[in-house]
Order: sequence, then structure tokens, then C-alpha cells
Amino acid sequence: MELELDLLTGLQLLSEYCPRVTPNAPPRRASVAVIIAFKESQDFSNPKWPQCIPITSVPYVLLIQRSFRDTDRWSGHMALPGGTRSLTDKSDIQTAHRETLEEVGIDLRKEHAHFVGALDERVITSNWGQFPLLLLSSFVFILPYMPSLRLQESEVFSAQWYPLADLLLPECQTRIQIDSSRALKKTYPRFIKTLFHLAVGNLMYSAIRLEFDPSSATYSLPPYQRPFLRGITHSIFVDLFIFLSPSSARHCLCWSLPYFQHYDLRFIASFFTQFYRLRLHQVYPRGNWVFTCLNGYYPYLKLTLLVGFLFRLFLVYLLFLIISAYYKS
Repeated sequence: MELELDLLTGLQLLSEYCPRVTPNAPPRRASVAVIIAFKESQDFSNPKWPQCIPITSVPYVLLIQRSFRDTDRWSGHMALPGGTRSLTDKSDIQTAHRETLEEVGIDLRKEHAHFVGALDERVITSNWGQFPLLLLSSFVFILPYMPSLRLQESEVFSAQWYPLADLLLPECQTRIQIDSSRALKKTYPRFIKTLFHLAVGNLMYSAIRLEFDPSSATYSLPPYQRPFLRGITHSIFVDLFIFLSPSSARHCLCWSLPYFQHYDLRFIASFFTQFYRLRLHQVYPRGNWVFTCLNGYYPYLKLTLLVGFLFRLFLVYLLFLIISAYYKS
């Protein structure tokens, strides 16, 4: 399948898009900035310069790796500049402006940044969608050049301008193992989580393998410690590519539903979700696609665990009967 990234058309569509607002949203809010820029400086003397970007210009997006902190739920993850809305912020987009300036030293108001548009709001949850944590807004900006970065070391471990089209490369699409016990509440005892993990194993989630620049601090990490693009940030790019790369979005090239590591649970989940998956493949991806799919998928995972547990009990009971019959004979 031919890789397609139509930047100009996608930016135009996004600028005309009216993002959906989430009703009954959690009180805690956060914003991130998707910042697209170019190595070759564009002629920003023309107010309509984003509509005149040469086809040969390669777009890059700014990715950061969060600092390593025990208190941070997303410690060391790949992310976008942004953070929690403060009481002094008058709007969500002002939060994106402020956090971008604080974390990477880019003043979007002074760097000739053009605000393209916003993606749909998304409610970030935990425990397989049971508990809402915050409401996240994502704003897309385009810069005529790559400004210098000044990292806030307490928040950002490293930052890199990454070729936007490389996030769609088939060879970069992969799966990573996520501990299934994260579906349990934090209040559960550790031994309960350990038993749950032993019984269920990991969940295999979609992710994007990144190639880091040798000058990046992330490159200095051992290969097994280098992060993937996954989770919330991954979901934002899935939504972005709905506008910028319709072919990849239509065929879900850069994201798919997670599955269980253990084959018995994987088979049971595949059986229960076959019609759900078919329905998803019959519709064109829309805003907040990842979380929409997962929210409808998690009930099937819970059903899978119940049926899988009963199935394993039945196998143990059957094995017990066979062993008992063997010794009696």
C-alpha cells in the first residue's frame, strides 16, 4: 500500500473542522501542542504561507521524552509539549502556549506560529476506562522553521524534531507488552496484582518504534530503555493522520486493538469481539478514534477474563478427574 501524507489538504481540512466537546467532563483539564515545522525555512512574510508550502518540504513534529520521576504516571514516556491547566490560564489553548514555553522554550506567539486547529477532546481514564482522570485538549500549530529549544530539565528529559511521515512507516509499527494488572485499582494489595499478572499475563498494545538522533539524550539510553510512541500520544497522532493521511487512517495502519499475551485468552477474546472488529473495519475512523474503540472493547476483555477463568477451572477439574481415574485403575 502506497504511503500517503497530504499535508496541505490535511491542514486545510483540520482548519475547517469543529472539534467535538466532551459533556460532563472531569474538572481536571490539560492541553498539549502538536508543533509541525520545517528544516527549510518557509517564507512567512506572506500571511497565507501555510497554504504555499512546497510539496518537497519535509514536515517534522516536535516530540519530547518526559523526565524520570516516581510520582509521574507517565514518567519517561514520549509525549508532546503540554501540561495541566492552571488557575491563571484563561483557556485550554493558553495552557498549551504556556506549557510549550515552559517545557521547550518555544514562544508560539513570537515564532510566527500558525494555529491550524484542534482535535477532539478526549477523556483520559485508568483501569480499563473505569475512572476518568482528566480532559485533554490537543492543538495543532505549524511553524515556518525549527526554533531552538530550551528544555525544562525537571519536566523534559530530551526533545527531538521527528519526520512526521516516518510515524506511518510499516516497519516502525510494533507491539509492546503492558502489565494487565494496571486494570486493577491502586488500592489493591501487591500480591493480588502479582497473582492477576501471573494469571492474565500482559496485554499487547500498538506502538511506534522511533529512531532517535545521536545528539538526543534519549539515544544515550540503553536500547531496551528507549521509549516507544504509545498510549495517549499515539492516539493523538492517529487522530491527526485522519486528516493528513486518509489512506493510513482508513486501513488503520498505525493502530489496532490490543490483545492478550496468553493464547487461550487471546482466542476467547477473538471469538467474542469478531463482530465488534468487523463493525470497526466497516466505518471510517473519526475523532478520538482510539479511545472510542477501547471504550467499546474493554467490556469484551472483562468478559474474556471471566470466561477464561472458568475455562481454566474446568481444565483443572478435568485434569483432576483424569489423574484420579488413573490412580484408581
